Amino acid sequence: MVKNYQVVELSFYKLYTKGTTPEGRIFTYINRHYDNSLPDNWKTAHLKEIAYLLADKWLISEESHQNCGLIKAARHFFQFHTNDLFKLAQIGKISLPELSLVIKEQNKSRIFIPSWSISKATTSTEPIYHKTLESFFNSNSYNLLRNIAQYTAANPDSTLDPETQSNNFTEWVSKNGQLASILLNSSLSFDPELNYVEGSPSPDEVLKDLGHKPYEELAIEKLELNKLEEVIS
Repeated sequence: MVKNYQVVELSFYKLYTKGTTPEGRIFTYINRHYDNSLPDNWKTAHLKEIAYLLADKWLISEESHQNCGLIKAARHFFQFHTNDLFKLAQIGKISLPELSLVIKEQNKSRIFIPSWSISKATTSTEPIYHKTLESFFNSNSYNLLRNIAQYTAANPDSTLDPETQSNNFTEWVSKNGQLASILLNSSLSFDPELNYVEGSPSPDEVLKDLGHKPYEELAIEKLELNKLEEVIS
């Protein structure tokens, strides 16, 4: 059976108390067979990822005496938790797209992508960073992330059989691939000091006129974070 990347929502509303609600929603990707459950290593990695991000959010908000929001917290997390992400990739054998986070907050949407080489994570003792955005564009990780976005845009109906989806993708790329690459590339920004690539807006927004549905509609499952103290150790 063919494995494919799917969109999963990372749900954390149960952590909000006293009548408060999350500022937005967070999504990511998983590579699996359609009928398989979420693997334990993937779940553990993402529970820790969200827990770290929310801990940063509360710390920054406490220090500034105002709610910093999810997007600002994500920037802090991806800049200062590189070693934590690196360990999650090594232990869980998770790809770079699967470590990426898409955040929808009010009328904003962003994707955050670690800017180090995921292909060298299993053989390195520390992250090896892309020094320029051009280097990132030439990486296997970026090519995979781009293909995921384009494949999804070409197949808004994910229930189609794999052969039909593959044919749709081939036809879509021949018609829209060049424009899609230009749009995706132009949406990404990079600072070598920040340890991550940020996309504004997120890929589903960038390619919506080319057939990409919102992640809110594409998410086929939710992973719920119930207790913060059970995740961070």
